[in-house]
Amino acid sequence: MNSITYSYLNNRDKKHLQKGIELCKIIRNAPDNYGIFLYDFSEKELTELLQGSKCLGAWDMEELVGLGILVLDKGLTKDHRDLLKLDPETSMAELGVYVHQNHCNKGIAKTFAEKLMNYAREIGRNVITATARVENEPSIRLLAHLGFVFVTEYDRGDGHKRNLYRKS
Repeated sequence: MNSITYSYLNNRDKKHLQKGIELCKIIRNAPDNYGIFLYDFSEKELTELLQGSKCLGAWDMEELVGLGILVLDKGLTKDHRDLLKLDPETSMAELGVYVHQNHCNKGIAKTFAEKLMNYAREIGRNVITATARVENEPSIRLLAHLGFVFVTEYDRGDGHKRNLYRKS
């Protein structure tokens, strides 16, 4: 059994970006996929998302097996900002955690969340949001364990209900 190592992706390195995109495609197509937001993006949009975020990779040797994303762009969190009734200038970030199904239940998601939340605090982001599909019990348990508070359930019009969580 190989040990998992973590490193931040160099968002300007095409090889790192391509590995991130490939992993997102694998997760998007997995039968038990809960990373539903990935369906909303084309490859170009996904590239832009990864380039505008702090991305932490989990590696099993040379294979990228998980991706933690901290979205820092205010525009990408507008729907959450509106649901939370936050001032447009509130310094916030959105947390996303995606792990290949063959590497679930190894603590990778928790490590991602803890490292990225620490980074968010270091750069002054005082509100962190996260979403989970209503049927995604593993993510809901993780968010509760990390101290996130349920805010509301919502549907962005794509037929998938999501829970919005907040941590201040």
